[in-house]
Amino acid sequence: INFPQPHETLVSLYHLQKQHSDGSFFLDSDWHHLLDQMLRGAYYIQSILTSASVAGELKGGVALIDCPDGRQESAALSSLVQIMVDPFARTIWGFEVLVEKEWASMGYPFSTTLAHSNDDWFRSQGGSALFILWLDAVHQLLHAQPSMFEFDEKLLLAVGRHIFSCRFGNFLADTDHDREKFLIPDRTISLWAFVNSQRQNYLNHNFNQEQGHNGFLYQAENSATGERDGFEESMQKLRFWTGYHERMNNLNLVSSMHKEVSDGWFSSCRS
Repeated sequence: INFPQPHETLVSLYHLQKQHSDGSFFLDSDWHHLLDQMLRGAYYIQSILTSASVAGELKGGVALIDCPDGRQESAALSSLVQIMVDPFARTIWGFEVLVEKEWASMGYPFSTTLAHSNDDWFRSQGGSALFILWLDAVHQLLHAQPSMFEFDEKLLLAVGRHIFSCRFGNFLADTDHDREKFLIPDRTISLWAFVNSQRQNYLNHNFNQEQGHNGFLYQAENSATGERDGFEESMQKLRFWTGYHERMNNLNLVSSMHKEVSDGWFSSCRS
């Protein structure tokens, strides 16, 4: 599978903010190319897991995900596949569990990749925007099939905001071991507690419970009838995530990711 590498995601995000800040020529951006790679990689695995017989019956399959850095690419790929195949992962609670299970608990180095202790994210050692790329990919799936998700864009925006705000302990430090060592669970609250306390704010009014709680995001193509699953059509409609990227650009992301701003959207991670 041709899958985005962590180091190239940060460079691509930088150029997205510099050259496509208003979404113009987004289809020509490296970020669009990486989104395409990530979604196609996940879809390839989903097609194995949800393969159908000639008669159209679910045959299924097994996939082993093995990436150079199991804490980064594997986390992104496996969690995106689960969004596609598991209805639970498309609920608010399920999405929270997914981030904790596949990213935080598996040791995704949030502090290092997001440069929590560095004023210049784009020049930091080990910096990566892979998690933001993954959020964007989930946003693309949500936009393509809104009736299949219990949550709406506001949940993704909240996560994308607070990976930098450092107001919640979920994304501090690089491993569960470090979070326990520095007593982060005792000294901070969880973002999920905040989200669940106002759950109604993140509900998707287009969610179809019967449809969303059953079935895959993209059903296996039926070789007998020639019926397509709509994935390729969705890939032709990848869009600039205005709600996130324009907001970040307005906060002068390129100049200083951790600069405090008047509205409090970001705050210093070292305060």
